[in-house]
Amino acid sequence: MITRERSPQAVLPRTAVSWAATSWRHALFGATLLTALSAMASPSSAQPANAREQAALDVRYLQTELMVAALSCGRTDFHTRYNTFVAKFGSALKRHSNVMKAYFNRQYGSQGTKQLDAYVTRLANEASLRSMQQVSFCQDSSVLFERVTAIDAPSLDGFSAAIARNREMVAAGTPAKH
Repeated sequence: MITRERSPQAVLPRTAVSWAATSWRHALFGATLLTALSAMASPSSAQPANAREQAALDVRYLQTELMVAALSCGRTDFHTRYNTFVAKFGSALKRHSNVMKAYFNRQYGSQGTKQLDAYVTRLANEASLRSMQQVSFCQDSSVLFERVTAIDAPSLDGFSAAIARNREMVAAGTPAKH
């Protein structure tokens, strides 16, 4: 009687092998897709932003952080604080929104609106992930709300730039300076 030796893979049930192969393919596809979307949604692909455009990007970052805090932290006072922020800085937010639209149209031509939407969505998704992963997100957001409501409209750009730079330093693993 001739017996065949089994390969190590044959020891696993067929469903386990196909599940592992499928999971690996899904993970690879997800990583590839995430990389492609990140590159596509990045506003830094062609020409660097000028000072006005960078200010608009920074203000949008701040606005997104506050919006996600208002939606994610489960505190009704955050809703009120976010609405106060929008009312107080409404004209600056509108002006910066128009600058961002022009910037993305300059960068991406006919795809400008689509790329702007992708960028804003990516900002919100990243903030949402931080809200779920960082234990101190809501506490930090409370401090951020206090600080932003204490500034006047002419200080918004500089304040937003400091918040955005601080986030970049934290993301890069560089200790933030206080």
